[in-house]
Amino acid sequence: MRDFSDSSVYPRGISKQAANVEIVTTDPIEQVVSDLKQLCRASALEFALSVGKLVVSAFFDGEVANMKANIDTNVSYRKLARHAMLPMSPATLCRSVAIYAFCQQTRIEDWHHISVSHIKLVLPLPAEQQIRLLDEADRNRWPTRRLREELVATVASTERQGSNSRKRLKMTLRALGRCIDEANQFVGLADSHRDFSPESVRSVQGLLDRLRTACSSLEDRLPGRFTEVQPAASEV
Repeated sequence: MRDFSDSSVYPRGISKQAANVEIVTTDPIEQVVSDLKQLCRASALEFALSVGKLVVSAFFDGEVANMKANIDTNVSYRKLARHAMLPMSPATLCRSVAIYAFCQQTRIEDWHHISVSHIKLVLPLPAEQQIRLLDEADRNRWPTRRLREELVATVASTERQGSNSRKRLKMTLRALGRCIDEANQFVGLADSHRDFSPESVRSVQGLLDRLRTACSSLEDRLPGRFTEVQPAASEV
């Protein structure tokens, strides 16, 4: 009989009766399924935290960072989600793990009017927006309906900002392209070097330094998967 009543395992404290889980197999996946059946008796937030803790401990060495980095490729976790005897839907399993990870990285103990339903609503948002909305919801005692309305407004605002950013990026790239084309045409002139006075040289060097800095900053903001550009078909 495994004793899971230790508060370090279940942050919200599951009763000893619900925490004691009988081992019926040496297969780790079968054992986790058995454990999860016991945890289904817990209340909503206790349930999510306990399920998340169990899964992260069993398959990710107890590390939330490890879970976030490897959950999509972890074979054992994927097998667990498809297990015929899993006492919950795969979506509930995934959501519980996400709630546990969220609670491990936030000051949930400071909130007194936040339920698991509130947390589920904000999970798709960036961390900064999650905290801002839940802080407001707790301070103003928002029901989930009110939080959902605010979330919809937040997402709409973010999408508008994203659209504006994309437009600015396109304008910047077009301007940069025109600048490069003009520079190439100038350099291609046979007597282009004759027009460089000492003052012009200093001006060009200053502009080149600014251009290098701007290009470096733009490159740093590119998502990692796009920084290594594959050669075009004509170059292979």
